[in-house]
Amino acid sequence: MFLAAGTVDVTPEVNLPLSGAGRGNLPTSGIHSRLEFNAVRMVLGASEIVLVSGDFLSMGHVLRRQAEESLSLDSARIFLLASHTHFAPAVDPRLPVLAEVDADYLALCQERLHQLLSSLMSAKPKPAILKYHAGDHGENIYRRRRALNWKKMRMEVRMLPDFRVPVPGQIDVLVFGDIAGKPLAIVWSWACHPTTFPDRTSVSAEFPGVVRSALRTTFGDIPILFLQGFCGDVRPNLIDNGQGAKSGIKKILYGTTFGHVHMQHWQNWADRLAKKVVGISDLAMDSKPIEPEAMKPWRKVLPLSELQDIAHPERPLVIQGCTLASGLDLVCLGCEPVSGLARHFQTQGRRTLAIGYADHIFGYLPTESQFAEGGYEAEGFRRNFSLSGSYFPDIERRLVSFLNSSN
Repeated sequence: MFLAAGTVDVTPEVNLPLSGAGRGNLPTSGIHSRLEFNAVRMVLGASEIVLVSGDFLSMGHVLRRQAEESLSLDSARIFLLASHTHFAPAVDPRLPVLAEVDADYLALCQERLHQLLSSLMSAKPKPAILKYHAGDHGENIYRRRRALNWKKMRMEVRMLPDFRVPVPGQIDVLVFGDIAGKPLAIVWSWACHPTTFPDRTSVSAEFPGVVRSALRTTFGDIPILFLQGFCGDVRPNLIDNGQGAKSGIKKILYGTTFGHVHMQHWQNWADRLAKKVVGISDLAMDSKPIEPEAMKPWRKVLPLSELQDIAHPERPLVIQGCTLASGLDLVCLGCEPVSGLARHFQTQGRRTLAIGYADHIFGYLPTESQFAEGGYEAEGFRRNFSLSGSYFPDIERRLVSFLNSSN
């Protein structure tokens, strides 16, 4: 295998609204951590793929088009993946409710992405080895729980912590090194919404930024790619620790809730995660290299008309994947997939990194049981994503049928 890797800063220099629900178009008040594109180009024989991660809520179709123009590769060979931080300016024009896109900033991101990808294609890839290790980190939590809606006096699914439902806690780490074993780039993955940073108006890469800094402190100033897992219904297990009247009322009405988190509480949580990822990376460094396996990238498009009653032809579900090495695969979806769907993408005897937030995310993708229960991930998200219609009750069966029929 041969590898080229790089990184570029895309932190805004002016105050811009941040993506994410519940903030309107409030401008930023400062910078907590830098925003970046990180990328690796993997070459094996006549085949190659490019993985790009970006500190954004959704990468969107404009950056996707820019990546394809800059690389001149078949679309199946280009993976454009967002960390899903809720503390970066918007770059996806198809999600205006979550935040309006600033044209100048989007143009800057296009220019920086082009620079990064052009440098990857012009650089001579270095001989590389790939090492892999995984470990569990149980500091994420299921965020759906039935509770009484006191205004409507009825039970419904609300965004509340539920410790009873298991969520995927596995952290996957891939370390690309040169022949001498020196790290060239690190790719890591975990399923957890980057939504709890306490300063709601600061630019931040959120917890992926904290982990990135820790990895660079340990392994050098190398590209670090974060691939967000199926975290549509998963978030940090940071519980409301506010002492005010509002927090007190919420505890009386709903018991344990999400809500206000002190900065030190969040920082301690992020530091524990970073320490865990660094430890798993150390174990990967000490492990045997994974044998290369022919990369066979693929890309499929599922029209939304197959999943719901209104088509939205400009916003299909894109699914793409590739073999990364012997026994290790990658599958990416252009949506916010919930954790319960990951099982449909695992193959016996192999490890598949099930990743969400590829290209443009059209909205949430729930399981059939969640759709029946209702709640934000089932149908409540639609206004924020400017997506009309309603899912078919057998949405999960339809997804699995598509996957099986297109293999």
